[in-house]
Amino acid sequence: MSCAPVLAQAKERIQIDFKYAISQGTVFLCLPDSKYYEKQAPGIKSAELKGLVTFQNNVCYGVKTSDFLPDISALKLLPHERISSLTVDGATIDDSNADIIADFKNLRRLSVEGTDLTDKSVVRFIKVMPNLEWLALGHTEIDGSCLPYLKTLKNLKGLRLDGNQLKSQFIAEIAKCPQLITLEIEKCKLTDAHVKELAKVKSIRTLFISDNQSVTDRSAPYLRAMPNLKELRLHGTKFTKDGVLSLKPLKLIYVKIDPSLAEGKVGAEIKAKLSPTKITTYTETKNAFSIYKEMVE
Repeated sequence: MSCAPVLAQAKERIQIDFKYAISQGTVFLCLPDSKYYEKQAPGIKSAELKGLVTFQNNVCYGVKTSDFLPDISALKLLPHERISSLTVDGATIDDSNADIIADFKNLRRLSVEGTDLTDKSVVRFIKVMPNLEWLALGHTEIDGSCLPYLKTLKNLKGLRLDGNQLKSQFIAEIAKCPQLITLEIEKCKLTDAHVKELAKVKSIRTLFISDNQSVTDRSAPYLRAMPNLKELRLHGTKFTKDGVLSLKPLKLIYVKIDPSLAEGKVGAEIKAKLSPTKITTYTETKNAFSIYKEMVE
């Protein structure tokens, strides 16, 4: 099947025939006041990536490819200059076809989680996408050598690195992004020394450091030095009751901890002393958007 687009250009719109019988993803209309650094990609569903799709002039769009898309060639047909949000999680992407992603130079949000991309491609994205506000790199093939380049992204507010084998010497580079609001760096073999460096980013409101078993109560003083912190995930670390209770001065809204700390007398004590902080032991998927909205407003 040929992927050559059929273009019908008019003053106010572009129509592209994707010539796919099965949808390759979804197109979203991004509103003028959309926030690109929130957990949910911005926009209202507009169309499926199949058949004839209309793109209006002077409007920004978001695109999310179908889950585990084996071929991202359909992205070549998009009006690149009008795409501000791109999610390709789980798609078949590595450094050999990263050019397709790099063509989207006006992105404010990019999520490439669960792909085989390495630092080489991420550095390229950073260099050609200066307006990025959210960058999700979880469960990729990066080792962190791309992190020193993040400081060039002056609008970067959200960064997700979960599940990567990051080299220790690169983690401190995140502290050179003073405008970050959200940092998700779970299951990355963090230590207390790393938390000390990350705590230098005083703007962070949401910090996920779960499943880092070398993070202990020694990190508590560093976390207390983050005045804007509102949401914190600590499950899967070595934080004890005393460490959690020592976070009371932060006036956190949400804290996620291990079930062993949230049950029985220990749990009752933590909940009583940290009240009105909400103590959870699971991810509240149903309320994820409203929780995050509360964090950033």
